[in-house]
Amino acid sequence: MAFEIQYIDKLNYDYSKNIHIKIAQDTYLHLESYNNYNNTGFNFSLETIQNNQLIEKLSARKIKWIKEEERWEVSDWINRKIHGFKEHITMGSKLDTTLNVLPKDFGNTHKLGETLTIPELNAYIEELKSKGADNIHIFLVEKYVRYMSPFAAVILTFIGLLVSSRKVREGVGFQVAMGFILAFVYITLFILSKGTAEAGSSNPLLTVWTPNIIFSILGIILYKLTPR
Repeated sequence: MAFEIQYIDKLNYDYSKNIHIKIAQDTYLHLESYNNYNNTGFNFSLETIQNNQLIEKLSARKIKWIKEEERWEVSDWINRKIHGFKEHITMGSKLDTTLNVLPKDFGNTHKLGETLTIPELNAYIEELKSKGADNIHIFLVEKYVRYMSPFAAVILTFIGLLVSSRKVREGVGFQVAMGFILAFVYITLFILSKGTAEAGSSNPLLTVWTPNIIFSILGIILYKLTPR
């Protein structure tokens, strides 16, 4: 995975742009850019939104992680607190603040789920849930794929056995071609289902298992039609 990220995807893990993180139920964090090398972010904002109304917004030119003290420090900040039609504004040059995020949370999560073991993946999902993050479904999809893959192997093997056991006039060549076609259809269906689930527009568990459900039904039909 590290080789693929560095030489194929060519991602820069030291630098991230346009970061949006939901760090609590009603709190949203945004950074225009973040440097993982020195743990410094620029054009920072922290918004509290309740019932689609902005309640408070902290903005700063820069935010930096103070490793020795394990805290965040914001520079050139301005804080707005809104109460109906009234607004209270405070500002300053330096401010220490506690956030429910760590420097690792600003790292690039591209294909991160694929590098985690199942216990690590479960722990990371729970961490995202505690923060109210919006990208949980991506890691749930990775988790569900790992459980459905062994069943896919069994289902496809069963279908392959049924196809190869049938005697057809076209001969073995036709059976081999049919096997390739079924495999291609399954892979295509799996890619579509996974992409749909990762988009978050449907139930990830049901969507990921859709290819297995369809091919299980196909296997039952083939079994019923296969001469004993």
